[in-house]
Amino acid sequence: MCEIGVGWGAFDTILTPGTWNRDGYQALIGRTPSGDLYLYHSDGQGGWLNSGVGIKIGVGWNGFSRFMSVGDWNGDRLIDVIGVTSAGATYMYKTDGHGNWLNPNGQVIANGLTGLYVF
Repeated sequence: MCEIGVGWGAFDTILTPGTWNRDGYQALIGRTPSGDLYLYHSDGQGGWLNSGVGIKIGVGWNGFSRFMSVGDWNGDRLIDVIGVTSAGATYMYKTDGHGNWLNPNGQVIANGLTGLYVF
């Protein structure tokens, strides 16, 4: 077993969105219980580009009871993230392929999805 970091217990959710900044290397996103999102870039060799220190890329994500990386949801060939509130409002967040959000407030794409299950 190879340790790749410590302190991951600080997150209540961890996503693997794919290649976040189109460099071909996987990334991880962790959400804290207070709703902050941190991005970790892989170096493609079992380590981290940012020395295992996350880059804060969002706040307020604790408003989502569930959120996930769905790959390219809208067909622009870039990573998208979907968040679902406890009331079932579903938001899509688009990225620019360089680690930034194109719509930092999200776009409502559905309502009433309270029965949506993510495993």
